[in-house]
Amino acid sequence: MENLNEIVINALGLVVLIVTLVELIGYGTWDKRYFRFGIPIFRRSIPLNSETFVAPSVSHMEAGLPASFWGPPIQFQEIAPGEFAFRNSISEFRYFGIKYPPIMHGYLASEKAKERLVVKGHLILMYPLLILYVIGIGISFDTALVLLVLFGGMSYLCQAIRFNAVAKMATNFFSANPSQGGNAV
Repeated sequence: MENLNEIVINALGLVVLIVTLVELIGYGTWDKRYFRFGIPIFRRSIPLNSETFVAPSVSHMEAGLPASFWGPPIQFQEIAPGEFAFRNSISEFRYFGIKYPPIMHGYLASEKAKERLVVKGHLILMYPLLILYVIGIGISFDTALVLLVLFGGMSYLCQAIRFNAVAKMATNFFSANPSQGGNAV
């Protein structure tokens, strides 16, 4: 029975490693599928007038959301007309100094037919798998839960504040006129 537990723990460790590598590749290469799909843990839908839909440029959005007390700069990448992937700046992950490891990656899309702007945060899957692995290697469920609430909760709170700022900033840009850095969608 002990060998079976060891096999399961090793297999779960391998799954965590593989998922982490896939996450890093998707995150680092701006893979469209990675940013469009996932387990949504944050969502904002903002009504917009279809007559004023203007897609902002990436540089205007990045300038509109610089680093703050809550976190590093947000980077944007246009993945299709009116669709943007966004993430924390890769070079600035840390817990202290109010910088935090991201728990989600973002997706921003103008849905002209539905006259709305959608901002989503998809869960980075390595976190729940890592918690399962930590429990599997012998840390109690209670300890793992405390770690999840402390670190995962803090990261989510910081990112939710930043994602709300993305929603507000994008609403302003998508409602702006082309002279303010936008392009008709």
